[in-house]
Amino acid sequence: MRQVRIAVGVAAAAVLAAGAIAWLARPAPVELDAALEKHRADADDRHARREQKVAEIQTAGTLDLLRVAGKAYRRHAELAKAPPTADDLRDAFAGLRSQRDGRPFVILWGVDLAALPGGGSGMLLAWEETADATGRRCVLMADGVTARVVSAEEFDRLPRAGPVTPSGP
Repeated sequence: MRQVRIAVGVAAAAVLAAGAIAWLARPAPVELDAALEKHRADADDRHARREQKVAEIQTAGTLDLLRVAGKAYRRHAELAKAPPTADDLRDAFAGLRSQRDGRPFVILWGVDLAALPGGGSGMLLAWEETADATGRRCVLMADGVTARVVSAEEFDRLPRAGPVTPSGP
C-alpha cells in the first residue's frame, strides 16, 4: 500500500511539475497580441489579393461582353445594310450587363460604323453606365472591335460616335 501512495505522490508531483512548466512556458500576452495581429494582417492580405483577382476577372468579362456587343452591332449593320436601332437588337442585348457593376451598357444606336472617320477607332460606341471607385470604366470603341479600360479623364475627352453628316454643298 505504501508503494501505491508513493506512486500516486510521484504521479501527482509529475503532473504538477508539467502544469507549472506549461504555465511558465506559455507566451506572454504581448506575444499573443503580436501573433494575432500578424494573422489578421495575413488574412487581410489574402482577402485583398482575392478581391484583386475577382476585379481582374470581372473586367476581362466586361470587355469580352462589349466585344460581343460590337460584333452583333457590326453584323446587324452588314446584314440589314443599315445601322441598328435599340429595337433591332433588344432581345440580343437584353442580358448584356457589365460584370463589374451589373448594370446594362450605354450603347449609341443608329451609328453607321462604316462611315465614321478613321473607322471609328477614336470614338466611343458603348460603355459601362458607372465608373469604378477609381473613375475607370470599360468602353467599346466605334470600330466595334476594340474594348478597353479608360480613365475618367480619357472617357470625358473621347468623342461619342454619332450619325455622320455628309459634307459638301
